[in-house]
Amino acid sequence: MKSFALVITLPLAALGIVLAVLEYMEYTESAKFAFESYEELERSGLIAQGWLPQYLPSSVTNIEESHNPDTNRVWATFRYQAGDSNSVESACNRIAESDLGKKFICPPFSTRTSTMVLRNNGEGYYLSYENGI
Repeated sequence: MKSFALVITLPLAALGIVLAVLEYMEYTESAKFAFESYEELERSGLIAQGWLPQYLPSSVTNIEESHNPDTNRVWATFRYQAGDSNSVESACNRIAESDLGKKFICPPFSTRTSTMVLRNNGEGYYLSYENGI
């Protein structure tokens, strides 16, 4: 009975280790950048390359961006001047609003899922990944 348990347990444990290593590799292969302003971000080329959208609020500061070229996933956090949301409001569809802020789904709608959260306290978040629908 013990040998049967080992036959089942050891491969499952090995599989768990392999999956953990692959997950770790995905995060460690991501490119990470930090910018103080929209102008600095724009000069970096990340907007022109499509990693971040042009419709970010122009007042963004303290931008931290990470993307994975293999999976085309993008994550970003930033500060912005609360109320500076016209560019996002024009480009995206608001899907939720509360006392804390607003959540948007943003283009391109047919090839990616991109969401942006603009909190009323001036914190912002952006997440985008390919989905091909």
